[in-house]
Amino acid sequence: MKKSIAVSLLLITVLSGFSATAYDYSENIELHKGEEIDLNNLTLSYTETRSESRFKIGYDNGETIEILETMEDEEIFSSKDNSFRSERYSIETEILDVKSDDEGLYLDLHLSSSEDIFADAELDSSAPDRVFIGQGEEQKIPLTLENTGAVDQEFELEVEHNSSIESSFNYQDFNITSVNVEAGEEKSLSAEIDVPNTADTGVYELELAAEGRSKASEKMTLDVRESQDEDVRRSIRVSPEESYMGVKPGKSVTVPVRIRNTGTAALENIELDITAPENWDKEVSRKSFRRLERYGSARTQVTLEAPANAETGDHFLEVSAHSEDTKLDQPERVRLTIQEESNLRYIGLGIMVLSLGSLVAVYRKLGRR
Repeated sequence: MKKSIAVSLLLITVLSGFSATAYDYSENIELHKGEEIDLNNLTLSYTETRSESRFKIGYDNGETIEILETMEDEEIFSSKDNSFRSERYSIETEILDVKSDDEGLYLDLHLSSSEDIFADAELDSSAPDRVFIGQGEEQKIPLTLENTGAVDQEFELEVEHNSSIESSFNYQDFNITSVNVEAGEEKSLSAEIDVPNTADTGVYELELAAEGRSKASEKMTLDVRESQDEDVRRSIRVSPEESYMGVKPGKSVTVPVRIRNTGTAALENIELDITAPENWDKEVSRKSFRRLERYGSARTQVTLEAPANAETGDHFLEVSAHSEDTKLDQPERVRLTIQEESNLRYIGLGIMVLSLGSLVAVYRKLGRR
């Protein structure tokens, strides 16, 4: 019995005529028996029946598949350079040959199109559409990127948003900015969402996107709430504006200091803790603050006077702060250096005196003559 072959090309569009055809994209495609390939809005399938073989052309009108043309076996090999037109784009398909390999019988096709129907992708996530996250927290979003087209693609990855939220992508424990996915394959990725302490609470719309020859995206809503972590909510920092200063014995220096509320909640009754070097006099322009709003700051000054008999070398000013709810783990230090007074000026004065004495002696000697 003669082996029968049936070929079905389903065009999922509405057909219409074009006065001119411009094919910007073309690909060779192997369509195996029993296989179905989706190319954007185009579906190709190759089937075999017992009694007959047919080459069918049809399109999906939204309800049923309408058959537009039917060919017998002999017509399959003679149907070269067939052009099919649709409302959105025109397509030209050519049956180059019917071949076989280890996977079985297949059609060797050459397709041309005015639009890129060969590249397509899908990006999906198992995460809920709305994700709740606190300030200063991180969230991993699992993703599956599937290349549903007929060509390999290199996808650039990004998270599109208009906020201070930071993001990155991870694949097999490596941070990535792009990933290659072969045609018909998929890869499991994750998007790492990092919400800084300074992020405002509220609802943010994110779009996770992968773009190659085609673009796939997944939208999600991020609901940022006030952090319940006390280390994030209540945090204080002091910043002396100088880390090193030189001081002369008996003289004064002034160190500007900024106090910052780096937490997400307001701080009440902030007090500065100042430890000066031993026997040094200190004066603080302002030592206490009733309230600092979140991310707020204030300034003060610490003035120190070194003793007249201060030992040469390094001395340290320590600045810390505490409030009703938090305190610094370690004070900030400012190095104050007392330098040994140089003897060069005395040597210089001695040289000047000797020179002046020599001039006077020469003048008197010459004057007697």
